[in-house]
Amino acid sequence: MTVPVAEGSCVVEPVHWAARLVRAPGVLYTEVDGLPCLVRAADGLVRALTPTWAGIWAQLDGRPVAQALNIDPDALDPIDARNLLEVLRRLKGTEMVCDAGPADTRQPTAALDPAMVRAASVRIVLDGSIDRDRSSVGLTIEPGSTGRAVLTLADAAGTVRVTTRRRLRTRTVERVSVIDPTASGADQLAAGAFASIVKAVEDRTVLLTPGLVDLLAGLAERATAPGSPRR
Repeated sequence: MTVPVAEGSCVVEPVHWAARLVRAPGVLYTEVDGLPCLVRAADGLVRALTPTWAGIWAQLDGRPVAQALNIDPDALDPIDARNLLEVLRRLKGTEMVCDAGPADTRQPTAALDPAMVRAASVRIVLDGSIDRDRSSVGLTIEPGSTGRAVLTLADAAGTVRVTTRRRLRTRTVERVSVIDPTASGADQLAAGAFASIVKAVEDRTVLLTPGLVDLLAGLAERATAPGSPRR
């Protein structure tokens, strides 16, 4: 059976200089050890970007692409033009940007600074476990594990303070490690640890809490800092 399609309509608008693209709702920005990352809250997908890609994403506000990026396509080198459109196609293909609706315009994100928004304190549940030795409390994060670690994350002078309730007492977590059997060797870096931590979040709707992805980024940096326990 042939389904009629109204003239001028298209399920997916091709990416071109006049296309009106906008940052997709539910996509969050943070930096992990200086590396720009986008997080798709719906399913926890983490996409690491170059600073150039991050800047392109930040400027997509529903205006035509050429206008939003303040470029003259005719003045671009053909190879640069092709590469830029390919970047936009990849961002759209991973649903980090989407086609703008008729009235969908947003202010450009002039400064990609995760420190601009900080969550004061967030309670979160991760796949993993809490252990205690004679001198300290440790956290092991393991996506897909049957254990659950209930934590409170807070921003403390630029670092992430991690606490947990044990026997009616609030205890500070000194040791953080990440185990992810599906991660490659390169994923042991902070950005890879961050992706594993996001994967371990029990309820991903909490990712939309303002500033939480920044706290999780700081947790990944703690887990991969020199001297951190590795497993």
